[in-house]
Amino acid sequence: MVLSFIIPLYNCEKYIFRCLEQICSSDVDKDDYEIIVINDGSNDGSDSEIQRFRNKHISCNLTYIVTENRGASDARNLGIEKAEGNFIWFVDADDLIEPSFLSFLIKKLSQCVDDLICFNHVTVSDYESKQIEEFKEEIHLSGIDYLNRHPYNYVWNKVFRHSSIVNHRFLHGIKNTEDWLFIMISIINMQKVTCIPKIGYYYNTSNTGSTLRNRTIENLKKNYDDTQLVHETLLDFIQQQKDDKATLVLKKALNYNIIGFFYAMFVDRMPVNYVSNVINKYKSLGLYPPQKSFSKKADIFSIFLQLKYVFLLVLKMREYHDK
Repeated sequence: MVLSFIIPLYNCEKYIFRCLEQICSSDVDKDDYEIIVINDGSNDGSDSEIQRFRNKHISCNLTYIVTENRGASDARNLGIEKAEGNFIWFVDADDLIEPSFLSFLIKKLSQCVDDLICFNHVTVSDYESKQIEEFKEEIHLSGIDYLNRHPYNYVWNKVFRHSSIVNHRFLHGIKNTEDWLFIMISIINMQKVTCIPKIGYYYNTSNTGSTLRNRTIENLKKNYDDTQLVHETLLDFIQQQKDDKATLVLKKALNYNIIGFFYAMFVDRMPVNYVSNVINKYKSLGLYPPQKSFSKKADIFSIFLQLKYVFLLVLKMREYHDK
């Protein structure tokens, strides 16, 4: 089998049917791919939508697994263990693939020796669609060179060779930044990465039920706590590296993500006490203030972060004003 789709499913009754139908609407031989859906403890009508899809697409190679709610990381890990395809594509239940791209992809995967295939995508909201063209031409890179050019990544605009990630897993219990960590750890030692200037994926930004779009302070704290664990995990991984170039690329990617992490807390108006505790923790890890990253804009914001007391004062004044 050429390709395994791994789809975590949590409360996506509105989207999962069209997600699956979009895959099956391609003219690809059904024996060339499988779809593994892991229902991560949904409490809506997602299960009924799966049954409706099965009734309509009897010939589709669909494996449906129901588990208790443990998060997308554990669902994807289970999918990796169950997958039989030579390649794996992680798809989110509220998104869509491009059917015509699947036809092209299956032919390419049947012949290639790459560890990873990357492609362009479209972000879709209720109001507009925006084409994101990271790749203007087909290029071939090592994993190190790829991450040096693309420090922030998603799993859904990539297809991974199964054997290249078989020993890697998404961090247990994490619901934020888990895909970025998986990418950093799994891609850095890859030898053959190909980037293709084709649209393969439609990323849905309008799902208000998504965990990451829950803006309550409790959920924001959980997301930011997850990110801290991700940073600590990557730091441990970096310290184990023996390749100087890989170490440098991973450090710059970590700095870039940390700067974005503090910027997000600033935008989300996180409580000053919470941010202060994070700063103290990162100082003890040698991660604050963050050093040079890949981005000039990010590095400018990091100058603000170096002025710790000014940064905290601004947060405190804004917190006082919000009251």
